[in-house]
Amino acid sequence: ALLKQPPRLEDCPICFLTLPALQTGKRYMSCCGKIICSGCIHAGAMVGDDQLCPFCRTPAPKTEEKAIERINKRVEVDDSVGMYSLGCYYSEGVYGMPQDYTKALELWHRAAELGCAEAYFNIALYYRHGEGGTIDEKKATHYFELAAMGGVLEARHNLGCDDCNAGNMEKALKHFLIAVGSGSHLSLK
Repeated sequence: ALLKQPPRLEDCPICFLTLPALQTGKRYMSCCGKIICSGCIHAGAMVGDDQLCPFCRTPAPKTEEKAIERINKRVEVDDSVGMYSLGCYYSEGVYGMPQDYTKALELWHRAAELGCAEAYFNIALYYRHGEGGTIDEKKATHYFELAAMGGVLEARHNLGCDDCNAGNMEKALKHFLIAVGSGSHLSLK
């Protein structure tokens, strides 16, 4: 299953174009739980000083407290991307959240169980870099594999680099080709 093509990427709910594989090309909207391509982010209207969500037309939160309140509401309804995002906030100690790797890891595990492959990637990084003092390469590789099977290109790249460094050039090449072909019709046998 690891060397099969990843699942097809979702479409932007506004323009219906396939969402980019990299995180920089899309944005999660905590008001409605939609992931919107970066182009459509600019489709949101302005009402007075309020930028509206391009999908649901909800005004953007004006304070960190309101933003956290909104993301917590998404977590309460088991929104996997909301959980992943909140885990990132705890990991980085941003938006008024204390830096807490244990809480971040807990949220990422819940998000991953609900289908957020990016959460598996962050769990892998947690074990690879020893955030919170725990380096475990075996667990890191396992979570990179789960993330790669879920379509996270960065995880696929890391697995390719790991195989390359271990001298497994054929397997590394397969990882790199899958990453290049993700989102296209390239098929590897």
